[in-house]
Amino acid sequence: MINLILLFILEVVLFLIAFLITDRDILSPSCTMCAMFIVSTIFAILNVDNWNINFSFEALLILTSGIGVFVVVEAFCIVLCGKRKTMQCANGTSFQTTEVRNWIVISLIIFNIVIALWYYREIRVIVGNTPSIGLLFSTYRNLGVSRLEGRASESVSGIINQFLKITKATGYIGAFIAISNAISGNKRKRKQNILLIFMCVTSLLPIVMIASRGGILMYLSNILIIFYILWHQKYGWNRNLSWKIIRLGILGIIIGMPLFYYSAFLVGRKHTYGIIEYVSTYIGGSIALFDQYVQNPIPRTGFGEESLINFNKILNIFGFGISSTSYNLESRNLGALRSNVYTFFRRPLHDFGLGGMYLFTILVAIFFCWMYYKKIKYKDRSFKVDCWVLIYGYLYYWILASSILQYSMSYISIGCLLTIIIIILLYSGITRIRLKFGRH
Repeated sequence: MINLILLFILEVVLFLIAFLITDRDILSPSCTMCAMFIVSTIFAILNVDNWNINFSFEALLILTSGIGVFVVVEAFCIVLCGKRKTMQCANGTSFQTTEVRNWIVISLIIFNIVIALWYYREIRVIVGNTPSIGLLFSTYRNLGVSRLEGRASESVSGIINQFLKITKATGYIGAFIAISNAISGNKRKRKQNILLIFMCVTSLLPIVMIASRGGILMYLSNILIIFYILWHQKYGWNRNLSWKIIRLGILGIIIGMPLFYYSAFLVGRKHTYGIIEYVSTYIGGSIALFDQYVQNPIPRTGFGEESLINFNKILNIFGFGISSTSYNLESRNLGALRSNVYTFFRRPLHDFGLGGMYLFTILVAIFFCWMYYKKIKYKDRSFKVDCWVLIYGYLYYWILASSILQYSMSYISIGCLLTIIIIILLYSGITRIRLKFGRH
């Protein structure tokens, strides 16, 4: 218990350091990571007795040093990129809406619905008849898990998987344009925003069909950071949203906990646990399980087998390395429950050792800080900057979920790269088409 309390204190200290060096930028990469680890540690402390946690000093050192490395990298990136004063917009007149024709939005909505129906039909053919839609989606998700673990199972065709990337892209683009319109205060865009919201909803239908709450959380994290960045682009980066974001975060936990809990039943996952017990496992269980791993690690069988799964699959096609099957990590006990989430640091620690974990953390930190400070922050809004904001928003969950799991297995992949390319190409296309049919 003492080590866990000490972990919490050190995380708070690191957060305050990050908060000061980033000029009170609460959603900067390092502040986000520190804040999320604080939240997860609080939930772990609340469940010390329920989960029989005997947190080790070794786990304490690894977690705090790993977070500290991320903070130090961001400090260096701030110095290297240099602070620049942004042009202040007293009345926001220089902040423009993102122009897109309504007929394009309607066409994308129809496209999303067609793809969703096609996807549903394919899932129904693979799974067969089930008593409920929730069970249908849950069964298909379990088939996907088996496939990721290297076990043979049927999947939808490759063609529809590519179309699903376009559908996903429309959701991220739709959220960006709707937020841009709302922040601009352009009342003429209200009708279009309704269409954009509907486009976003239809883009999420395939995610619901694979019973993926993680996909929904990724999308919500994208909305959060896009709003944060666009708001600052309009009102100036010297304005501070920290307390509003903190209040929003607390409200999000209060509202999100029951939504996350009851959504399990909607997607066909059955359990008998209470809401606090169930949600705590997801938010704080990673801290306890990381300690369990440190005290009782599993053997490593190949290079990057947990962190670079999709990269290893590509190498394996060309006859190099191994074909990773560790997409889902081993489950361990948390009192009466079981879980398999181990924070940002478990996968690289397992794959590359402690030094490799630090190097992996440094590379991820450099990547995010380079995007944030070199391509986005203090930049006047333009098409190029918009594209970087879209990319950053799509990848932001990697940092936001850092206290729970390491998302490199999804983001370091050809599929992720293709989705980002589609987002940029689609955004470029729909914002530059100027054909006009009727009144808008």
